[in-house]
Amino acid sequence: MSQTIKPVKWLEAALWLLGVWDIFETTTSEVVNDEGGELWTCSLAFDIPIRYNNEVRQDIVQTGRQSPTKIGAQIDAVLLSLQAIERIGYRMPDFSSLKIEALRQHSLDVPRVSERHATFNHMDVVRRV
Repeated sequence: MSQTIKPVKWLEAALWLLGVWDIFETTTSEVVNDEGGELWTCSLAFDIPIRYNNEVRQDIVQTGRQSPTKIGAQIDAVLLSLQAIERIGYRMPDFSSLKIEALRQHSLDVPRVSERHATFNHMDVVRRV
């Protein structure tokens, strides 16, 4: 049984518990030759609380490389976004590690596994009193 993961939906589910409410996606294509070949580009923009200080938010804006497929462009933008999130202190697993963990738990519910990781990140946040 195969499960298709929509990259931007996965990112929304993974970041929801971290306080990311909206991810703005712009996916465009351009015709690059006479045969109708297309190259896709995906841009993602959102803001996320800085770790250890939920009152300050960091803007994340990433544009992936051009790809001959729409999903390829989305995956590239998602991976760049995950790298940006890691630079501000969050631990973010990639698609493959989440799928492997879901399979180890005898579950195909990959979004639930990513939510569990987001919960662990959220528990690490230290709040000021």
